[in-house]
Amino acid sequence: MRIGFIQCKLDIIDSNLNAECREKTMDIVFAIDSSNDISRNDYWRQIRFVREVARRMDISKNKTRVGLIVYADQVLHQFDLNDYTKMKPLLNRIITARRTAGGTRIDNAIRYVRTKSFRRSVSRNNTAQVGVIIAGTKSRNLHRTKKEANEARKAGLTLISIGVGSGIEQQEMEVIAKDNNNSNRGFIIDTFDELDALINDTVVEACRSKIAERPVSDQPCGFRQQADLMFILDSVNAGRTNTKKSLEFVKSVSKAVDIDKDNIQVGLMSAECEPGNEGFSLGAHRNQHELMNALTEKRGTDITKLLKTMRRNSFRSSQGARKDAKKVAVVVVDGNLEQPLKALREARFARIRGVEVYVVAVGNDKVQKEMEMMCDAPTQQHFLRVENYDQLKTLKTELIDMLCDEL
Repeated sequence: MRIGFIQCKLDIIDSNLNAECREKTMDIVFAIDSSNDISRNDYWRQIRFVREVARRMDISKNKTRVGLIVYADQVLHQFDLNDYTKMKPLLNRIITARRTAGGTRIDNAIRYVRTKSFRRSVSRNNTAQVGVIIAGTKSRNLHRTKKEANEARKAGLTLISIGVGSGIEQQEMEVIAKDNNNSNRGFIIDTFDELDALINDTVVEACRSKIAERPVSDQPCGFRQQADLMFILDSVNAGRTNTKKSLEFVKSVSKAVDIDKDNIQVGLMSAECEPGNEGFSLGAHRNQHELMNALTEKRGTDITKLLKTMRRNSFRSSQGARKDAKKVAVVVVDGNLEQPLKALREARFARIRGVEVYVVAVGNDKVQKEMEMMCDAPTQQHFLRVENYDQLKTLKTELIDMLCDEL
């Protein structure tokens, strides 16, 4: 067995581990490798390792909490830090973790841990935040792994890497495990069978992690992840007065986030911004029939067209969008959708392209199921409703909490 970076401490007994962790408030998220090169047996050896590390922790809602993700080229979420705060349910849940398949994107795993596993709504102040990244193969892009590891450390996370076998790249493991003091918190072993020898060492390294200097509550919205945020206003149906109220709502939300080219950028779309809304010139229509048809067609820009323009153009680099920024759209809808199925289709296309969609419905009408289906899941965290535009201001705090949860 070869163990890299830090010296193995196999002679440490569990009582010493308990002493090390007794007063520690810690959140620890495990990311286990489920890519195509990982055999079924090696996958389950990782599961057993996570269970045994968790078994040595002081699991409770006020001490240590554990989360778990499985990754290949995409991440498969298993459970959050606040889902299981008692030992027995936690251990039982770990063994039910489903695997995924695909290539190896360690950078995606680290990004997920930083932005989703440690999002604001589940994070705690005065708590060490630890990510344990297990890898049996090297990723596709060392540069992106390094970038994501640096972003994680900037956000206050401690990363521990465990590289297994000849398929990993030592430099990549070192990039992940290097902390802000240039010391390494990582291991390299020959086979997954040797994970058992690292159980105590992993507990020690996790328990020695430090609390971030800047608490989560003091981090401005946009500190943990860049975001490009588009507001889409249903101004044709809202009318001029209500559109002004919508704009005041957008202004109040924008004031609460960190607007900067390196953090959050905000854009706006409404019918008035769309080409083709100029009307028509005198004499453009030669008879009453043509005129009536033209007036019928000039109902204004439906929200469907705005959604289509948004997904096609708004998040292009030529429009100022950034490649690695989170893409977010907040759609303010007046009353019911004129073309609900078409609007739903465009929203789904946007989500396929990586845009997270929120919907704010204004009006007393019964909410169309298509309108609720437009937004991302879970619906209760992406759909808001008020009876009139004067009430939009009451949604400010709730929407900001939703938008900033991962930022």
